Amino acid sequence: MPGYDALELHKIKKSEPVRVSGISCFGLNRTKQATLLGGFDKLKDATNIEELHEAIHDGITRNNQLEIFEGIQVVLDSVDQNSDDVNVIINVKEKETTKNYSIGAEYDPKTQEVPLKAAFRLKNFLGRGDSFSLSAQGINSRVADVSLKRWRELPSLSRQWLNDIVFGGSLVVPRLFGRSSSESIGASVGTHSLTEFMSVRFTSLVIASLLNERHKISYQLESRQLKDTKKPAVTLSDEVGGEVTEQVKRSHLWPVAGPVEDLKSSITHEYRLCTLDNLVAPNNGSNLRTKLTLAGIGGNVNHALASFNYSAYKSLLKTFLVGALDLSFAHIIPTSADQNISLCDRLFERVRGYRCVGDFDRVSLEQKGGNFAMSAAAKLIMKSEKVDELLSGVSLRGQVFINAGNVVNLEGEGTKRYTEDALKQFIQDAQASFGVGLLIGLGVAKVEVNYGVPYYLTKDSFPGDHQKHFSKFSAHVTFDI
Repeated sequence: MPGYDALELHKIKKSEPVRVSGISCFGLNRTKQATLLGGFDKLKDATNIEELHEAIHDGITRNNQLEIFEGIQVVLDSVDQNSDDVNVIINVKEKETTKNYSIGAEYDPKTQEVPLKAAFRLKNFLGRGDSFSLSAQGINSRVADVSLKRWRELPSLSRQWLNDIVFGGSLVVPRLFGRSSSESIGASVGTHSLTEFMSVRFTSLVIASLLNERHKISYQLESRQLKDTKKPAVTLSDEVGGEVTEQVKRSHLWPVAGPVEDLKSSITHEYRLCTLDNLVAPNNGSNLRTKLTLAGIGGNVNHALASFNYSAYKSLLKTFLVGALDLSFAHIIPTSADQNISLCDRLFERVRGYRCVGDFDRVSLEQKGGNFAMSAAAKLIMKSEKVDELLSGVSLRGQVFINAGNVVNLEGEGTKRYTEDALKQFIQDAQASFGVGLLIGLGVAKVEVNYGVPYYLTKDSFPGDHQKHFSKFSAHVTFDI
């Protein structure tokens, strides 16, 4: 057959036989040839034009995902006019810049926090499409969501800077053990606030393998140490009469917190199925993610964790209105005689507008968390292309939302057991809120402003959260440089 540019294969009869006899690569400087050919591993298996076209398209797509090439061109050269054999010639142009610096913040809708991040990334250092990165992250969760009744506290809260600080580093090497896999190793050290008065200092090592687009297996070794928070961000003694000191509050929470120091060794399998049409601002599709973790492969933490999250988006009224639904579930099951789950591992649910969801300590006024949690969220997103054109470079989105969730501890200290009509009781104890918001896109920056009103469902609520007129305003700024 004659020679062709790969893009012209659609002009040839799909069933015409073909056999790849040789592959040549040009334009490689830093990148190893095996890395490039790893993405084109299906070329040798092609037996006709249709299969060859799919193999070339798949190879270009997979190599572009490495983010190390500016362009990839594939040309076919016939060995003989009367033969089905062809030589595949791959011409690439590598990106000149392999270093990337970024600073920004990304709003996490689950935790309703905006962590500040700074990172440095070096691409293709080993010539295998690898990525080496160093990062630092900090969170001041007290500023992200503020009650309108307590808005005067915002300046004092902001002076506390960051509650959580985490430093990390990672190395990702694609196709180390398979054509679709991506292996990585990472380490992190830092502190994380668990409650108002307690935090955990941790050092973590994670080795992971992304087997394909859907399956990921990882191993984590983590050393943890519970600490007192030196400066509690909010003092709630005024809500219980002012007679309870912070020292009493701390001492009352420690007995249910778990061991002061522990070592967690765990293995995790993650499954993901994503059909979203746009990962940043989806209009249609869904995202399913499940996780199963087994802790107890060494160390002194023994439990199993199963979690499920499903998000769905549907475009309504053409592109003016988008409906979104999010469902989450998680359950920690102790696998040892000691049923008490460490505060470091417990589930903490966040519902917009509430400071505390689930059971809490009556003296310290601290959320205890639990080992069984469910949450649901629904929202309608309103947008208009004409408004975006009128604002010239500024995107404007409105949203109406409702959030609900609950968390309980079924084993160990602070147990709140449900026996008869368990699901009904769990739902009755749930907390929910509704509200409206505005999302503004400013190029490198995104601003989200929300006004939420908690809806009183629980008779035994956290002090201050049970008032119907209680409302919260939150503002989140996301930027990337």
